[in-house]
Amino acid sequence: MYKDRTKAYFEAYKSHRAALAAICDSYDKAMAALEKYKGSAGYTKDKKALEKTRDDAIKALTDEYSVKFTEIINGMIRSVDMVQLKAPTPDMLAILQTLKMRDKVEAGELNQAARALRDNPLALAALDEIADKYRAAGVPGIDAGYRRAYGGETTTTVSASIKRLKESASRMLALRRPNSRIAMTTAAMRELRDNGTTAKSMRAFLADRDFDNENEAVNYFGGVHDIESFKSFVNND
Repeated sequence: MYKDRTKAYFEAYKSHRAALAAICDSYDKAMAALEKYKGSAGYTKDKKALEKTRDDAIKALTDEYSVKFTEIINGMIRSVDMVQLKAPTPDMLAILQTLKMRDKVEAGELNQAARALRDNPLALAALDEIADKYRAAGVPGIDAGYRRAYGGETTTTVSASIKRLKESASRMLALRRPNSRIAMTTAAMRELRDNGTTAKSMRAFLADRDFDNENEAVNYFGGVHDIESFKSFVNND
């Protein structure tokens, strides 16, 4: 059972990437040793055997980490369900009510409100609904990330980030070799030429990244806006 789930996700990402690199390095060394026999009767058979050994190892690794990532993601979902939401304070409610009553609100005012409400997910969710109303009305400067620099996370934004972390894990497990974005781009060009799509070749492209910092990795793979706020939701045991 993982309790520090953001750390567990980062460590799974790092260890999977290292194990995949080790499999590929072993294959490359064996192939380099085999190359001097190229053209011999047994070369093709031995080459296929090495490829099968590599492919079997990658499949076993994928199966192992699929279980790990699933357990981590499911734990995050359970943790969010257990968060004890606090009712907004009277001052927070007054801010929200005032904004609702206004005929016109500037983007900067919503940012200021986000700072005041950042520690209360319910108040932030209500603020997001108010922002959606003004954005739909065409008020300039209010986009979907209007409070990114100021506000914390809500249940809605955390759930969206968990979904992205799950998708990123799936992309990681589709990777056949780390640090192969150039090769994936070349394959994508062929796929686009032959099939009119790059979906298969580029599936793992966005996940082929190196991070040595947990927060940076979770921010990137999950699209998290406020990492500490996010952790308070998903590490809530």
